[in-house]
Amino acid sequence: MVDLSPRRKTLHDSFRRSSAHSHVGGTPPDTRSICVECGAHCCRYGGAVATKEEVRAIVNAGYPDYFDIISEDVRITSWYENGDCPYLHDNACSIYEVRPLRCRAYPILQIATGEVFLSLCPLSPFLPHSEMRGYVRLLMQCPRSFVDEAARHLQFHAQALDKKLSRFKMRQVPWREI
Repeated sequence: MVDLSPRRKTLHDSFRRSSAHSHVGGTPPDTRSICVECGAHCCRYGGAVATKEEVRAIVNAGYPDYFDIISEDVRITSWYENGDCPYLHDNACSIYEVRPLRCRAYPILQIATGEVFLSLCPLSPFLPHSEMRGYVRLLMQCPRSFVDEAARHLQFHAQALDKKLSRFKMRQVPWREI
């Protein structure tokens, strides 16, 4: 098990004790409730990165299009001055069912170099290894041009993003072994 900071340990323990979030039969707690309790910090790192197909699915589901076109395939949401994603409401994702891959994959994240990391947020102890492995594989299959275009756009916000990302420790995922 991952070494938990005192705050994360308290969150972790409270979810394990709560009847609404019990691990009956090995079933993990509802991930949305963990995120709401945490304050949805992952949705405060700036905008969501998506493909044009993912944006089309969001719009087709009836949600507004808050995405800026970065390149032929890369879309990134405009975000509020404080870094919040425009789809974040009351610490919950309003497009949860159709959110882009990079949002679904969190706490697995891919940085500008293409390397994949695990953010040790309150959600990470509850994710099955098989689910994390699947997200690592999907992220690693993204074309390098997609990662480069998103990184180029986000470099203007690098200092603020680094500060926000430092909230939780991260460790590199040895994806070649997965």
